[in-house]
Amino acid sequence: SNPSPAIVKKVKKVVEIRLDAPELTVALQQLNEFYGPNTLDNRRNLRSAIQKRGVQVTSTFVDCFQDVMTKIDSLESNVNALSECAERMEQRIKAAHATTSQVVKVTEQLQRKEEAAIAHK
Repeated sequence: SNPSPAIVKKVKKVVEIRLDAPELTVALQQLNEFYGPNTLDNRRNLRSAIQKRGVQVTSTFVDCFQDVMTKIDSLESNVNALSECAERMEQRIKAAHATTSQVVKVTEQLQRKEEAAIAHK
């Protein structure tokens, strides 16, 4: 009797696994760190051991990421402060421009009056 196509497919997939793949080596090294000897109890508890390891890795990641988030929050605060400062400077420049425009206008009017007064003499 021929094996079922599903079994053939699974066996083919296992046979095609590259044993020298770096990902497999790293995964096996990580498993070796917390798995311990190959006992019946360890095999039965493998799933929970992997889940606990996942929680530990996630917890470590969150702790590391918290420092990054603190730095990002500080950076955001600095960027907001710079933005507010730039807005205040823009308002000052607009006010200075308006004042300068008025001074130029008054100066031009005075120059015209002076030129008219000189022309009447």
